[in-house]
Amino acid sequence: MFRSQINGGALKSKSNQKRGDDSSLFFERKNMGFRLCTIDTKYIEFLRSDRKLYNVFENKDDANFIRKYIGIVFNIGQYHYYAPLSSPKRTDYKVVNGKQIIRNDIIPIIRIVVQENEEMRLKGTVKLSNMIPVPEKAIFDYDIEREENEQYKALIEKEYAVLKQKERKILKNAELLYRQKTKADILYSGENANKKPGYLSATINFKYAEQMHDKYISEHA
Repeated sequence: MFRSQINGGALKSKSNQKRGDDSSLFFERKNMGFRLCTIDTKYIEFLRSDRKLYNVFENKDDANFIRKYIGIVFNIGQYHYYAPLSSPKRTDYKVVNGKQIIRNDIIPIIRIVVQENEEMRLKGTVKLSNMIPVPEKAIFDYDIEREENEQYKALIEKEYAVLKQKERKILKNAELLYRQKTKADILYSGENANKKPGYLSATINFKYAEQMHDKYISEHA
């Protein structure tokens, strides 16, 4: 996955506006372009200290490097959402005719697949199910150009190119997932109850995360 030093510069972002018609379940998100970044460990631990946010990822990945995030993947009002990157897991593959195959993207998981030596290899995933709203002061840019390992730098650039290619899908899926989670009581009530996606049970409680976002800001003003 994305491993390297942290650039201490704060990530600057602009606010987006919600659609004027609140009756719509979808929200407008102006395309700002993606950035790789890291999140202040103090903020991550603040969220993780609450049992209701048990599924906020630790701030180090499986290889013990500071976890990278990509954003802004979704925006509503003053809340800017960033999604964590994760290393490949067994569940990212399926076996077909005795051969291990990379699974396709689904709404909560975008897979970063890179061609190497004429083979498609999974380098990591974007976990939209674990995206969180992050205060501006808790975000730090990751500057690929400052990566000292040239071989690793080339790999990151290739992976980041894949994320840029999938930007439209990432934005669409993040918006849809937010809608599904926050409007589940409406969307999956009555005769639609059996249509509720199973992955929503493991998806972060976005509305509660937004409350914690505001609490963090008020306590760290």
